[in-house]
Amino acid sequence: MAATPQATPQFTGGGTVFGRNAAQWNQYFASKVDAEGGTADNLTVTGTLTVGGLALTPVTGVTVPLNLSNGTLSLDIPEALAALDQASMLLTATGVNFNSANTDTIIPIPPLPTGCTRYLIGSPARISGASASLTSATCGLFTGPGGTGVPIFTGQAGTVNTSVDGTVNNAQSITVGSSGQTSYTLAGFPNLYFRVQTPQGSPATANFIMTIIPVP
Repeated sequence: MAATPQATPQFTGGGTVFGRNAAQWNQYFASKVDAEGGTADNLTVTGTLTVGGLALTPVTGVTVPLNLSNGTLSLDIPEALAALDQASMLLTATGVNFNSANTDTIIPIPPLPTGCTRYLIGSPARISGASASLTSATCGLFTGPGGTGVPIFTGQAGTVNTSVDGTVNNAQSITVGSSGQTSYTLAGFPNLYFRVQTPQGSPATANFIMTIIPVP
């Protein structure tokens, strides 16, 4: 932790208090952060931390660009996003019907943390919790309904071939090609649309999971 040395209190005189002399007490207090007027930066924290509505969990052993100045704790959001993958926000569409052709599931974008007006789409997206095989289905993710707007991915073939728990291919990872290269304003793109394009041909449901990364 980098800190501005605390200037007060200052001890002078002879003798000792609890076995320490004035110089030793000055050294001790100088290593502390003055909550009223001092500054701390690049704090290392452990556990759950929420600043400005942005949850940073877990943060064990990670240096976070937090700033403590004049009693106010603030977060440098762009630096935090670079430092922590945990800054992403998880969005889930549950029970999507993969046997319904050309059907949208709306994914609303939640309020973004203070200081952020845009978001990136994380990669990969995932499918899990399938009730049956999805190998005949295709799907896409779009910024507009009905397969309109920006095609974040489209025509993605299903690879899930089992619903058995703890079995290979009971989940699917989908690469988002433009992840980290395209940002979207919350005002302009308040929803995303997960679209089942080709149906499975038999009853099948699953969950679609994706992440967004808030940015200024």
